[in-house]
Parts: sequence; structure tokens; C-alpha cells
Amino acid sequence: ITGLVVKGPIQAATVTAYPIDASMNRGAAFSNAPTMPDGTFTLSIPPYNGALEVVAFGGTYPEEAVGVPVQLTHEFSIVIPGFQSGASVAVTISPISSIARAFAKAAIAHGSSLADAVAAAWTHVNNHCGGLAWRAIQPTSLTPSQPTTVTMSDATKAGLILAGISQAARTMAETSGLSPGTSVTGGTLSGAGADDALDGTLDGNAGATALLQGSVAVTSDTF
Repeated sequence: ITGLVVKGPIQAATVTAYPIDASMNRGAAFSNAPTMPDGTFTLSIPPYNGALEVVAFGGTYPEEAVGVPVQLTHEFSIVIPGFQSGASVAVTISPISSIARAFAKAAIAHGSSLADAVAAAWTHVNNHCGGLAWRAIQPTSLTPSQPTTVTMSDATKAGLILAGISQAARTMAETSGLSPGTSVTGGTLSGAGADDALDGTLDGNAGATALLQGSVAVTSDTF
């Protein structure tokens, strides 16, 4: 499995592959690997046919709206519903893939099969988040180390959406009287989005629990 872990590009994160059952419960880890400075990674999977979850945690990324490196303190993940032994698969692990994973988990709890739940979740988040193919797209980094020419491609649109999450987090931090890029970040807001979607609706609540970033409530309009 090759791919990219991105909020901005997340370097030195640990990416781990787990087999999962029909309810998306994880088994023992198959393998793990670090992300490179550009957020890319490569994982080798032992002989296995079935569903996988690939999870990224830790590392740092450039917080677009603040201009400082920020630690990733919430898991990002993606579900591969039908991995085949020996196959080569490319994925993009992002806040959007984590929200899709949460929507799929909610659908399974209501009786959907894993494959149907994952497919429906991706249709939903792709349409909701810019009409983009988020499973495979590699978002443009809006904090490049060198000047670069950018066109308004789908990759750039994806980069703008991820930067928008960063800007929303900065606004929430400042409203809460907190320093941007510390306890409220694009990563923590992305994690709140995944928590929000676990009940099947982006409404600002994780079940009966209202979600906060600093003192600001996450709402149905946040994402």
C-alpha cells in the first residue's frame, strides 16, 4: 500500500495497517511505516484477502492558516473494503477519509454491509466536500517550500478545502482566547468531524455529546 497522509503534508507520522471484520473492529496490526517529509508512505502487507483499515497517527504538518508546524494528535484513517493478496493499492489518508470511515461505521451499525457502507460514505463525502474523488486525490500543498505554479485543478481545490479547515480552527481558537495552532488546530477540528460523523450526521454532536473546539461549539454548518 502506498499513499499520502495529509492535512498539510504530515511527516514522521506512523502509518499502521489493520485487518478489520465486518463491523470494522481491528485485529492485530499487520505492519507499520513512517511518513516521509512530503507525507508519503509505503506499507507491505502479508498474504491476506479482506478488509483493511490504514491508520495514521502522530507526526507534524504545516498549519496553513498559522504558518507553524503542528502535531497530529488525532488518528486519520481510511478503509479498504476488499484488499486482495499481492495487490498494489494507492490511498490518500486525510480528514475527509476519516469522516468517510466514521459515516461507514454508522451505516454498519444500522445494518449495512461493510462494502455498501464504505461506498455510500464515499459518495456522500465526495459530493459534500467539493465534488472531488478524495480516495485517490493528492491535495496541493498550499505551504510549499519553494515557489510553485498552481492551477485551479481538483488537487488545488482539495488543498483549499483542507486549508479552510485550518482557517476555521484558527477562528475557533481566537474566539476562545487561545493561541492559534496550539490546542485547537486543523487536526483537532478534523478529529471532531470524524467524531461527529460516527452517529451518521454532521450535526455538531457525537451521539448525545456536544462537540467543542476551545469554547466554540461545532455545528451542522462547521463542515
